[in-house]
Amino acid sequence: SNTGAVLENSFLKGDDFPVNPCNIAIDSITGNIWIGSHKTITSYSNEGEVYCFDENGKLLKKYNVGVGPSAFAFIH
Repeated sequence: SNTGAVLENSFLKGDDFPVNPCNIAIDSITGNIWIGSHKTITSYSNEGEVYCFDENGKLLKKYNVGVGPSAFAFIH
């Protein structure tokens, strides 16, 4: 049953987190979690970052990308 209890304070592991997330998507084949983020709270016209985490919250990859990574498409 759903109790509403918080099981963990943070799902993401490690010290490298998205600063200002603007998108999140889950790849239905791999289960990886992709988060697009602006580099700072005020950097809406500068390059952003994309983070890829596994289903357990471990950071797998981090990419520097263009402005406002706000959509993902998975092609398998």
